[in-house]
Amino acid sequence: PERVALPGVLSALVDADALPVDAWLEAVTALGKRSHRLVIEGVLAALGLIERVAVDDASRPAFQAWVRAVLAPHAAALGDAPREGEKVADTLLRPQVLNALAHLGGDADVRAKARTTVDAWLKDHGAVAPDVLAQALPVAAWGGDAALWQRLRTALDDDVDPITRVAIIGALGAFEDPKLATRSLDLLLDGTLRAQDLRTVARSVRRPARDAAWAWMTGNYAAVVERIGKQSAAALPWMAGGFCTAEAREKVAAFFAEPAHAPEGTARNLSLVLEEIDRCAGRRARLRPAVKAWLAARGAKGP
Repeated sequence: PERVALPGVLSALVDADALPVDAWLEAVTALGKRSHRLVIEGVLAALGLIERVAVDDASRPAFQAWVRAVLAPHAAALGDAPREGEKVADTLLRPQVLNALAHLGGDADVRAKARTTVDAWLKDHGAVAPDVLAQALPVAAWGGDAALWQRLRTALDDDVDPITRVAIIGALGAFEDPKLATRSLDLLLDGTLRAQDLRTVARSVRRPARDAAWAWMTGNYAAVVERIGKQSAAALPWMAGGFCTAEAREKVAAFFAEPAHAPEGTARNLSLVLEEIDRCAGRRARLRPAVKAWLAARGAKGP
């Protein structure tokens, strides 16, 4: 039971400057060798935090190699698809591990298999189980091109179940190409997507397309509000939820300081978002140098 809580406790200690960063990273590595689902979920959360606040383009290859080393054994044990009679813990953990391997670890094999799965479904909607498809769709979209975007857009017009429809919408929001991500958001304005679908698209936006998504929202603010209503518009500050710099915080605060951009309820959401940006920027300043040094040292030691 103590190990289940350990990943979260260690992250809190690092946040409080009560644990050296390198000791934290070594502990995450060691905990990654455990098999308990809740421990591994804690490891995944720690890896996600590290990627968001401490990894830059220069250190990304070393970070991805570390993630693959930690998670590949779990992916191999879990397999690509559910097995008859498997433990519930495996069913719950599999999509999380594969998603993290593809997203945080940049695993080419996981991404390629996801694309193959999606291609098979696009040819024959009965060829892939809904849960497997939902797992594969965003992974395939991350590196997807305009042709895949169009095929997914066309699939929205097919007679699909509600769960699959939501998965397709999420995948459309997950394209890393800023132009394709913007086209996905435009589907709200042309009526293809419903007002409530904006949340699904927006929360799927990836780091490379984050600035484009913000530019889309600020550039189309009046049209977006007209489409989703003022009550829902109060949540639009969360379109900035992934930002992590003082410069980004300044532009977010300035945009919503305009009375025309602040319907009732906006102030509270804005306060929460700005607090999150401040927390992220603070963590980045504290953690990034030490994480980069640890990753470099790990890389120098070899696999």
